[in-house]
Amino acid sequence: MDADQLKRIEVLFVEHYHEWCMLAFSYLGESSAAEDVVQEVFLRMILPKRNHIVHLRGYVKVSIRNACLKHIRKQRRQIAYSDHEAVVPSYEISLIDSERKAIINNSINALPEKARRIFQLCVIQGVRYKMAATTLGLSVNTVKYHLKKSFKSLRLSLRDTYFTFLLLPFVCL
Repeated sequence: MDADQLKRIEVLFVEHYHEWCMLAFSYLGESSAAEDVVQEVFLRMILPKRNHIVHLRGYVKVSIRNACLKHIRKQRRQIAYSDHEAVVPSYEISLIDSERKAIINNSINALPEKARRIFQLCVIQGVRYKMAATTLGLSVNTVKYHLKKSFKSLRLSLRDTYFTFLLLPFVCL
């Protein structure tokens, strides 16, 4: 990078610093993070790896936007990871969950054999109706019929269980 371009970058930085900080702030909502992003963008511009940049102002705006979006994605990953790590179920919660799963499993096991097998294939294992039908040697309409009966039976037998069908995908048979 030549001295002329470094001088242009310095002038742009001094003249438009607050404007670009406000741009970054509009994405991030945090002034210190916005200032950090703007400074990082300008530091990367000064590095010797950069070629001659023709439209400097446009380049800076796009770079700031991209750096803000990258910062937001990084923050979301950190928050999601910390939330996931912070949730440690207590003994009581795990006991209640295991009791609910046992009630659901008992209700599923009480279904007629054919209906139970179709329910396990389609709902628990996530097999498509057509594949379940070919596996069991039945028509697709028969699979749908047995699923309808299974859901009706489970709805009746589990009506007193709290959030029963929210747990169904997580039931381990």
